[in-house]
Amino acid sequence: MNPLVKQIGIKNGLILASISIGYYLIAYLFDENLFANFLIGIGLWVVFFIILLLGVFSVKKAQDGFVSFRDAVSVFTLPWIVNVAISIVFTILLFHVIDPDLAGRVQELTLEKTAGMMEKFGAPQEAIDKAIEDIQDQDNYSVGKIFLGNLTSIVFALVVGLIVAAFTKKEKPVFDNTVD
Repeated sequence: MNPLVKQIGIKNGLILASISIGYYLIAYLFDENLFANFLIGIGLWVVFFIILLLGVFSVKKAQDGFVSFRDAVSVFTLPWIVNVAISIVFTILLFHVIDPDLAGRVQELTLEKTAGMMEKFGAPQEAIDKAIEDIQDQDNYSVGKIFLGNLTSIVFALVVGLIVAAFTKKEKPVFDNTVD
């Protein structure tokens, strides 16, 4: 792997992990409702995407405007993998060691937010009851679900990284066209 890609990828991965852990700590310490806030989740994804995209442009700029498809995919995906590895450990510690009851509280908050949102949009009571039943049947913070959810997010990041790389790649010419 290109050393520049590795350096920027790991640095950005640590930034993403810091943001993730910071968000979880703020939610846990100050307002557990933040765990069930859909808009904050979307906002975090936007911030993460911008940081990942900036990594691609940083490598491209450092290489005189050139970045291979492979380097672009790698510098986009590597930070996400670093973030996921760190976040998995932190999430398991938070939900299974520090506060094992947190998962139940977050699930209850999610139920309330989902039902409220569905009512607000005029969903029939049958649909609301079904959604609540589905949420109650899930344990999103089991160790297996934490790993599966994060593995899925890595695949998603890879697919987005492939798309970003297709648009940002610019191969260095094999021959220099200048004549002495």
